[in-house]
Amino acid sequence: MVLDEYKQVYIGKSDDIAKRIRQHRSSMKPFDRTLLPMYAEKTSCFSIDFFRALDTTRIYIWKRRLTDGVEADLVADFPNIYCTNRIGGDVSNAIEALATMNVREF
Repeated sequence: MVLDEYKQVYIGKSDDIAKRIRQHRSSMKPFDRTLLPMYAEKTSCFSIDFFRALDTTRIYIWKRRLTDGVEADLVADFPNIYCTNRIGGDVSNAIEALATMNVREF
């Protein structure tokens, strides 16, 4: 998903892409997560769930197998300042999530 006005991109994968996009757009984050995202207000990026349908300029779909490992490569190709992914792609456990967390200075 591309959010041109905010110069942000989100890269994800799913067996059911329409369902996954609806999940992102319908989830409600507590207000404190806006002020203190992941309890690191100076280093955490905003989750894609903070944006709404009208913020999304384009959606690109690339049909692949979920096991192809492409998500991690795509996330790594974008500089952190432009990527709303909070963790790297193709993460399968908490250790990988922590190791690939998108940290940036504001």
